[in-house]
Amino acid sequence: MNRQFLGVISPSALVDARNATHRAAQVLAAVGETHLEHEADTSHTAMAYDPTLGALVNARPIEDGLRGVLWLDDLAIGVTRRDHVVDRIPLSGRTLDDAFDWMQRSVAIHSDGERRGALRRPTYPLPDHGLEHGDAFDSSDPGSIELGKWFRSAHSALESLPSHPDDGPIVCWPHHFDLAILRTVARDASDVATKTIGVGLSPGDDQIPEPYWYVNHWPTTTRGTGSLEPLPVGEWHDDGFVAAVLRGGEIIEARSTQAQSDVVASFLEHAMRSSEELLS
Repeated sequence: MNRQFLGVISPSALVDARNATHRAAQVLAAVGETHLEHEADTSHTAMAYDPTLGALVNARPIEDGLRGVLWLDDLAIGVTRRDHVVDRIPLSGRTLDDAFDWMQRSVAIHSDGERRGALRRPTYPLPDHGLEHGDAFDSSDPGSIELGKWFRSAHSALESLPSHPDDGPIVCWPHHFDLAILRTVARDASDVATKTIGVGLSPGDDQIPEPYWYVNHWPTTTRGTGSLEPLPVGEWHDDGFVAAVLRGGEIIEARSTQAQSDVVASFLEHAMRSSEELLS
């Protein structure tokens, strides 16, 4: 088990660390954007969480096990080959352009020159941030360590969900920076998903600035959340998106690692069951 005690730093105080780490994750997304065959769902840019490294890695290797790495606790990037770290550099004091340039050179070196050329950066919009304008990363923010705990605990909780044959892999999507799975509930005659449930942890966003768990469903219900059965923990959210939401502030009211895990497990169990009922 890799669950961590959360709340040493308030979830609402992790905004700066989250924004910086989100920008750093774009370096890994660019590796996939540049060197992997493109998929319609943009999964070529997705990342996986490696609990051994305590880091995000490219979900799919470029070649021969070569992947980019982003360590969350101390904000560093690197390259692994077949699960062995072959290159690493701390980001503190360096700019986002420095990070892209370093990753470009490292990939070229460790692919024996087969993967040269500038990295193509993802084009989806992100909220404006000083790192986009030449500011340097600062790993002295203790929020980086706390954010790493949230990701580690989230990965553990997602791995602990009861097995389901139509669950996708646990991935981190670089656009919204959430660590999540997608469960297919129903398919049509052509085996195309027609009903799905998304389950994941967001480290926070413009609408909810603290880390939060969510369970959403598609097609989205047209019922108002006021008509939905209340959850034992968490809440129904309908501001911008419809989902069951468990905010970090509610999780850290539990004062032990096990108690926090129990709160998350209870939320996921009830929210997933309610979502399945809404789709039935």
